[in-house]
Amino acid sequence: MSELEAARAKIRSTYIATKTDFGAHTVTFQPLLTRQSEDRLVTQCWEIQGQKWIFLAVCDGIGGYYAAQSVVANLPGRIREALIEVLESLPKQPLDRKSRAEAKQPISSMLVEVIKTFDVQLGQALQDICPRPEDLTPAQRQTLISEHGETILSAFNVTTLSAALVNATLGFMWAIGVGDSTVALSTVSDDGIRRSKRLVKAHNFKNPQEYFWISMAHSDDRDVIQNDSLLDSVAMSRAIGAFAFKFRPAYTKHLFKYLPYSGETDIGALAERIKRPPYMTAKPSIKFVDLRPYRSKHPILTIFTDGVDNIVDGRWVFRPDSPSGGDPCDVVSKLLRDEVDTSIEELLGHHIEPRWSRLEGNRAVDILGNLIGGTDANRLDMVLDQSRLLDDNPVSGLYIDDISIIVYEV
Repeated sequence: MSELEAARAKIRSTYIATKTDFGAHTVTFQPLLTRQSEDRLVTQCWEIQGQKWIFLAVCDGIGGYYAAQSVVANLPGRIREALIEVLESLPKQPLDRKSRAEAKQPISSMLVEVIKTFDVQLGQALQDICPRPEDLTPAQRQTLISEHGETILSAFNVTTLSAALVNATLGFMWAIGVGDSTVALSTVSDDGIRRSKRLVKAHNFKNPQEYFWISMAHSDDRDVIQNDSLLDSVAMSRAIGAFAFKFRPAYTKHLFKYLPYSGETDIGALAERIKRPPYMTAKPSIKFVDLRPYRSKHPILTIFTDGVDNIVDGRWVFRPDSPSGGDPCDVVSKLLRDEVDTSIEELLGHHIEPRWSRLEGNRAVDILGNLIGGTDANRLDMVLDQSRLLDDNPVSGLYIDDISIIVYEV
């Protein structure tokens, strides 16, 4: 076995990949053996009124996996039930292409309300068991955490939600975004090149609108946004969970700071910075897309966490001194081509292999494999080097965030 094939085999042993019978391909990757991936995925197919509906979602858990796990376990079912109610309320049943205008806004509004309500209920469940955390004795706090840990951690942990609700029968799609993960549509242009468009804007502080509304809502705190982060802690302006940023600081001072936490934020220091919550919302951005005009352009939907963004940027992996400045949507789109794109090889700094997964035939794995090394055996080995993954030095060490990708030909 060649060095390259040996390296590929080791990579295969570290990721979790799936292929559904309706055509969705997924992969989740975290090479550090002492760290459990906090990402969670949803790939569901529903038949409603004789039509095929697909729900796909990526949740990027931060600080723990409980919020992400709660979303994937509970939210899809709530969306399905609410979707049925909306469809049954429409004048035309079943839905057809002529009634697109009648369905577009009701379904968009439904998605916003279901997601916001879900988040509110995560917080309410915590308040129901602990209305006044400042009154807890140490023994009471420990008992509460022991008996209701999942409820508490689901409210405390943070998760993004990037998703798509697709009517595969009619070619309608609603893209959904909370946080900084990505939902993008890749199509083939007239010149034969794949290009990708991000469907919902990232909820981070590089987005001027997000920066503006947070700044205006907390105009009395000039340090509310520091280093492109909220209270110098998280890089997102919207998230599900994250009730340290939504509830009064007593919850952080007397409860949250005693929980297991895998993030980098100093929770005790965060409590001192919280002055006038809430600082965050879980309100999603929604975009409706009629897929029919794209049919001749071979559309492919991609949903992925910002672990992909970090690899493309490269500053924590292969190019600490010269971040690439590449657009993750564009890179992912070009990695879906059946031909080598030399511009992507130059940006990533290694050769790539179309259909990297070979007989596995998984397009999400194709993207992952080419991002983390392609045909460069040394790089593929490097991303599995446990000593480098544990090294905090930005030059000698490597930091690879959880990576999750969904690919679906719509």
